[in-house]
Amino acid sequence: VGEATAVVDNFMRDPDFEFMKGMIRDAYGVVVIPQLTKGGFIIGAEGGSALVIGRKADGQWGYPAFYTLLSASIGLQIGGQVSEVILVVRNRRGLEALVNDTVKLGADASVAVGPVGAGVKGGTTSNFQADIVAFSKTKGLFGGGAIEGGTLSSNTDRNELFYGRPVSGKAIILDHQVVNPSADLLRNLLPR
Repeated sequence: VGEATAVVDNFMRDPDFEFMKGMIRDAYGVVVIPQLTKGGFIIGAEGGSALVIGRKADGQWGYPAFYTLLSASIGLQIGGQVSEVILVVRNRRGLEALVNDTVKLGADASVAVGPVGAGVKGGTTSNFQADIVAFSKTKGLFGGGAIEGGTLSSNTDRNELFYGRPVSGKAIILDHQVVNPSADLLRNLLPR
């Protein structure tokens, strides 16, 4: 949660991501991946821990559910990179897809790529129908691959550890059945 809070704070302070802030104000949910690591030479892989936060009916942000993002690929690719990623969930369909135990990005929820990296100003996505729009800041060099096709899986052990009892992604993201004040700073950084 601390790493996700730092990533959100970093994005919110960056004038290159004004477009993203406006999208979050209207979003149904947000996925924060503090460190998405990608590497490969012909065969590639990427992965990272993620937090999924849904918006409550009163407009306030709920508490985070823990997930893991994994992806593998084969093809022309080489290099390595580490990215901070925020996925903006733009509709109810996208948010409902995320509460499943496993979600395939691009299949269960459509994904469009927003501005990537520092130095991009005033960018917009060309796919306004996408369920989720991805924004990232990247360090390193990698040729090939995309977040679409990645699998987002519920991390039930982390959810239980954080909330002190077993709790499903649906109970956290859609039903807002649990609270942990340790995530209040993160929730308050997200635009409303």
